[in-house]
Amino acid sequence: MILGARHVGFVVSNLLHSKAFYEGLGFRSEGSANTETGEKTSTLVGVANVVIHTLKLSLSESEEGIWREGGFRIELIEYVTPLSNRANLNNNNFIGRGHLCFTVNSIPEVVEKALSLGGTAPYSPVLDESGLPGAIYILDPDGIPIELSKNRKYGVL
Repeated sequence: MILGARHVGFVVSNLLHSKAFYEGLGFRSEGSANTETGEKTSTLVGVANVVIHTLKLSLSESEEGIWREGGFRIELIEYVTPLSNRANLNNNNFIGRGHLCFTVNSIPEVVEKALSLGGTAPYSPVLDESGLPGAIYILDPDGIPIELSKNRKYGVL
């Protein structure tokens, strides 16, 4: 049986660039990047002669107490050898397509911050009952979708 969740992992093209993006949105690195290689790593990921760099980041407690320290972690994974291929992630309805979802107080502020860090906002926001953005999908620099949802405490969809 499943005892709990450890992290959500994403393959990225540049570990340092992705680290800066997620730290800019409020994540904190849990130490420095690790290099993983060897037979056990190759067996685990199913890629021969693999060399990967990994880094875990977590959200610290928010003022609303939504996530506590270490309660939500992402793992960024950069394949050094062999190099990763960029998948066609343009369609959100592809089977296996995932996304992160973050609760925020101000969607426009977080979108602006994400854009300044190399993210994109190709979709229109869904408006809440007061006509303000209530939810939106944005993309990180590698095209990983991130849903921003307005904090329910402040009224939402």
